[in-house]
Amino acid sequence: MDKLLLLFTLLSPPDLGANPSNPPAELRLEVRASQSLFEPFPNEEEVRLYFRGTAAGYLTLYHIHPDSGLAILYPQSHHHWRELEAKKEYRLVDLADDLELKYRDVEGYVYLGAVMTREPIHLVPWLEQAFEEKGIKAGEKPETAWEEEIEALIEKVEADVRFRMGEAQTSSFALLPLLIKPRMQLLANAWRETPKSQRYFFAGRYHFIAPEPAQNFPSTLRRAPLSFPPRHSQPGASAIAPSTTKERTNTPKPPRREEKN
Repeated sequence: MDKLLLLFTLLSPPDLGANPSNPPAELRLEVRASQSLFEPFPNEEEVRLYFRGTAAGYLTLYHIHPDSGLAILYPQSHHHWRELEAKKEYRLVDLADDLELKYRDVEGYVYLGAVMTREPIHLVPWLEQAFEEKGIKAGEKPETAWEEEIEALIEKVEADVRFRMGEAQTSSFALLPLLIKPRMQLLANAWRETPKSQRYFFAGRYHFIAPEPAQNFPSTLRRAPLSFPPRHSQPGASAIAPSTTKERTNTPKPPRREEKN
């Protein structure tokens, strides 16, 4: 009888009246800079960015350089890949001592991509493979000539990465087109490029932040509302705020995860 009772206990379904576990908090990545992200950055200075997630997670950063193609910025194999705390803002130097964005002699758009996941998933091999299949390789000038094509290509790469991770993995994506210009052009206001929208993917769809059309750009821009208040010492903050939606191999050595004390 005892054996039958044990067997019944193992095969019994869970108590349907029990309270279900709370769903995980939504993961949403926020990015801001020391100036407006809609205005060009001088190529003589470092681009200073700040990252924050609404939930704890792991960040992967890459960029597409107009002259040298794809580069994985963080994490690299020598980095201690740390878990970012929820609602805590991080500078690039907080992630790694050697992590900095400098684009000397660059003129044009650099596309900075960021992916944040709840678990430490090593995305570098997937990103490199997906971009290489679409003609963007590390150390080589991209074959794609038009910036609109690059943005569409990045969207396809993001979809490929999400497919590989699976629907159960909570993630957030960000794409920031950074316009880089010589300081002399900025001082003389001698630039004519139309600013590009920031794009974020979370909660199953794309969200955009775009500058408001203005006759005397760049003096008038739409300032997107922030979920978190910006630091007063850093003007021109820019963060995620959905306005419109759009539904749309060699394995590198993985980074070392930061060990918590």
